[in-house]
Amino acid sequence: MFKRYSARAWRTQGCYNTGEVPYTGQECRVALPSDTDPNFRWEIRRPNGQHGVHLAMFKNPKRISDITEQLDQRIVCVDMPLPMLPMAEVQWQDIFVLRGYLPNEAERREHLPPIRPERGRPFTCGDILARIIYQQKVWYGNITRHPRPIWTTYGDDKVWGTWRENPREEAVWLVAIRRTRLDNRHRVFYFPELVVRPIYHCNGPQY
Repeated sequence: MFKRYSARAWRTQGCYNTGEVPYTGQECRVALPSDTDPNFRWEIRRPNGQHGVHLAMFKNPKRISDITEQLDQRIVCVDMPLPMLPMAEVQWQDIFVLRGYLPNEAERREHLPPIRPERGRPFTCGDILARIIYQQKVWYGNITRHPRPIWTTYGDDKVWGTWRENPREEAVWLVAIRRTRLDNRHRVFYFPELVVRPIYHCNGPQY
């Protein structure tokens, strides 16, 4: 059961600042790219046993290292070496990290530069996840500053339409790290599996 908050409670408590976010119970899973590797999925788990994180759990970063510093307290196994493709097939210069794309966004595979590994240290799940969250936070900041919010433009879509009633960061969940199959240039892209879980309307920005 999902707890419903009265309008008065929202005004007095500011529900988006409390520990209990009033989710509607809806869940919209964002479709994965057609070239997703079906054999790779690293589930994001938290110390309390729950799965996934939402964007508001992380302070707005100025750099990727700001996210890295927050991961240890919020995610388990971030130091686990990332299961890699055979290195004969892909080199570190060909490993990229993407943010998640919602329906109708123009996916241009915008990505950060490759992660150069430290000598003697393998890539970890935390390396990938920090870059994913950083890009997703930047994306959210950009769309909230847009003169015509994107959830208005794509309001007829199921994902955007359910989110637009209260388009807050708490609604955007990252539940797993996924990756693409190798492309024809032997590159691989890591990206998040996204779920949008709308919350009841409460105090805060309205769009």
